[in-house]
Formats: sequence, C-alpha cells, structure tokens
Amino acid sequence: MPQKFFVYYVVVINIIALAMMGIDKSIAIKNGKKKSSRSKKSDASTRIPEATLIMLAVMLGSVGVCLGMLFFRHKTKHLKFTVGVPLCFVLNCVIVYFMYKLNMVI
Repeated sequence: MPQKFFVYYVVVINIIALAMMGIDKSIAIKNGKKKSSRSKKSDASTRIPEATLIMLAVMLGSVGVCLGMLFFRHKTKHLKFTVGVPLCFVLNCVIVYFMYKLNMVI
C-alpha cells in the first residue's frame, strides 16, 4: 500500500506543478495586457509566488515544473528556475533511489 501511495503522490504533485506553472503564466499574460489600466492593488499579489513553484519542485514535482517551463515558456530566464529546477530533479532522483534501496517504495 505505501508503494501505491508514493506513486500516486508523485503523479499528483507533478500534475499540480504543471498546472500551477500554466496558471501563473496565464495570469502573467493577463496582467501584462492590463498594464495600461493598473489598479491600486499590485498585480503581483495575484501571481503564484516563485517560492511556491520551487517548493513544488523540491517536493518531487520537478518534472512537472520542468514540463511547465517547456510547454508554457514560463520562468525560463530566471536562474533559480533554469538551474534550480534541474538540480531539484537530480535531488528527487537521489531521494527516490535511496527510498528504493531502503525498500520504502516500489
């Protein structure tokens, strides 16, 4: 049972990460088009914080964030994403490897 939960967790967290990247990109585009009619409230408050997207990558969602970067061409000029997310992927692989070696998953 724990093995199935782990696989479900990885799939769900990556779907969430991909969706969050898409949502943030669409909000960014929408805010860019409304630049001329800015309200007093900051547009940045409606965006998904970068820390949230990075945290999703750390929580085994790095594949979803990477795919979001590729599909939506989002956050591709930010060093913390172009370097940090691939490093998170490597970290995720190491975590899964050791969990497998310790017979915790699969």
